Amino acid sequence: MIPEFYSENQSLLQSQSHHLKKRFNLVSTIRLILGVGIFILLYLFAATQYANYGVGALACAAIFIVFVNWHQRLGTKKRRVEILSQVNNDEIAFLERKSSPFNGGAEFVNPAHAYSYDLDIFGPNSLFQHINRTGTYMGSKRLADALATALPTQEIPEMQTSVQELVPPVMWRQELLMMSRYYPDSKAVYEYLKQWSTRKSHLSIWICYTSILISLILLALIFLTIAHRSPVYINVIILLFLSNLGLLGLNIKSINQELLDLDHVDKIILQYADILEHLESTTFRSPRLISLFKKLTDDPAPCSKKLRVLSKHLQKLDSVNNGVVVAILSGLAGYHLHVFKKVCNWRDAHGAEIETWLEVIGEFEMLSSLANMAYNNPDYCHPHILEGEGMIQMEQMGHPLIDPTERICNDLAFESHKFVVLTGSNMSGKSTFLRSLGVNMVLANCGSVVCAQQAEITPMPVLVSMRIADSLNDHESYFFAEVNRLKYIMDQLEDKQSLVLLDEILRGTNSNDKRKGTLEVIKKLVSMNAIGIIATHDLAVCKIAESHPDYLTNMCFEADISGDNLTFDYKLREGICKNQSAVFLMKRTGVI
Repeated sequence: MIPEFYSENQSLLQSQSHHLKKRFNLVSTIRLILGVGIFILLYLFAATQYANYGVGALACAAIFIVFVNWHQRLGTKKRRVEILSQVNNDEIAFLERKSSPFNGGAEFVNPAHAYSYDLDIFGPNSLFQHINRTGTYMGSKRLADALATALPTQEIPEMQTSVQELVPPVMWRQELLMMSRYYPDSKAVYEYLKQWSTRKSHLSIWICYTSILISLILLALIFLTIAHRSPVYINVIILLFLSNLGLLGLNIKSINQELLDLDHVDKIILQYADILEHLESTTFRSPRLISLFKKLTDDPAPCSKKLRVLSKHLQKLDSVNNGVVVAILSGLAGYHLHVFKKVCNWRDAHGAEIETWLEVIGEFEMLSSLANMAYNNPDYCHPHILEGEGMIQMEQMGHPLIDPTERICNDLAFESHKFVVLTGSNMSGKSTFLRSLGVNMVLANCGSVVCAQQAEITPMPVLVSMRIADSLNDHESYFFAEVNRLKYIMDQLEDKQSLVLLDEILRGTNSNDKRKGTLEVIKKLVSMNAIGIIATHDLAVCKIAESHPDYLTNMCFEADISGDNLTFDYKLREGICKNQSAVFLMKRTGVI
């Protein structure tokens, strides 16, 4: 179901966009007419020496400047409305299951991670893509960190409160996303700014004073030359002009290092300034958001204003690559040297703050993404967080990536029993159920809502062995890779009670060896007080529950085979499965 806000807001934005486009085109046309008018009036003035033509040209030039500024403001506003419109389009397409236009975080895929690879946390059609509403690099990185690393238990309720506060202001969240999308951000920009903020480039005092002195003398001589109409100072003027350019040449390498090879870095910094101003103008109530807000407001001068100043300095400095501008401004007044000095002074005063500002932006984008998921799914809940001995209880738990119209939900409780031996035929839903539990625990561990009607959990690490790959590069077989993953899980259990999810382990060996190994793994998990599920096709493994009746229990997914029909209801049941589908499917498809 699409929240009414998106469709209503989309209609409003389309109307605004149409109106702005008409105004933008009208102002553009008038600006063009004024420009042509200026040239015509100047031509007539030159041809007739009639003063009114000159006055008219000046008047048109003044009006032209007004319309240029108006045109730029309209262009900016039109662009922002278009991005906001696209934000709503993307949300509607996503909720209608037509497309998933958000970044999937493929750069964060890590097959060695404790659970992210097995549970499809990153990559195409992943949990990250499902949640992600970030536009900056730090926003996506912070969201990836949140999904890959569990919060300390005591911080989760505080995170939940922050997410809940950001759910209602939908327009505020959309404006945040719009601002972060205005120019494409990247890891390269972030790394450049980190490196730039610690750089020690400086312009020596004597060069600054020398340039000022040369420029003052040069401009005075030019004035005298014009006033007296005498060429006596021409050679000195040329010498001073070249001296200014020479001083620039001595420092051109340092100036180019400030610009590096990144295009539009001044615009991206201005984008950060817009985001920070958006945050600075908001009043927050929850402790975590107030703490983040204070990082931006410790100094009386707004950090957004500081970044705007830097953006202007870098924009001016970027004109050093324009030969005409360099000849006129630096040759006559040492312009680029003085701008370079301002950039260095800015870095000395505020460079150390940049990383903190970007981290705050990333944190707010992460929280906004989690709030967006809560808004889109009002039937989800924030789990009640428990401390002490591990406990998980979820009512009507499902997988958040499955279409709600097709999603089958189940109740699950680890109370009297801590570990489940799960059986079921192929395609009955075992792996999906394991992933549903794992993904919801990941969401709970980062302070998000979970796909359940009600939930009580003790936060704990998630350890998974479901999708193992061999490695030709490391000369590692599938079986050895799986053994290494199981060893990693056991090592982690030495430190803390964890949720363990195992799906048909030890597939790389023969049936008897696999059964014996699986039974020994379960015994080890029992001895280490693990909580979780092991899915298996080997019904003989289920007998181990009889040896540990207070710790282990059998549950299953059943298949219904009636004549030539095979159906699944994907409902979790107690006990051991009775129907197997492998032979039926092979006969049905003509394999046997």
